[in-house]
Amino acid sequence: CDKELSKTETSKDDKTDKVKELSAEISKLSGTIQELMEEIGDAQKMIAKITEFMKKATEIRETGTKENALAIKDAEEAQNAVADATSVLETFYKDSGMIEKEP
Repeated sequence: CDKELSKTETSKDDKTDKVKELSAEISKLSGTIQELMEEIGDAQKMIAKITEFMKKATEIRETGTKENALAIKDAEEAQNAVADATSVLETFYKDSGMIEKEP
């Protein structure tokens, strides 16, 4: 009976030590989980900022594209107006004899 009692006591001590080890491991892992949760939160905030920045950058590019299209249209219209004015002036000066007419 003493032998069984000794075995039981040894087994109980071993299991108590194992429980302490596992409790320490759980505590350590709980701390690690908390740190990772904070890192995840920080990463999500950074992603939100990047997403907002990308949205603003896209809006700026779209506005720039529209402005460039209008500038190109204005430049083409101005180029056509200058060509028309040049044609009118050439005709006028050729008719007045101030420049030679082309054969």
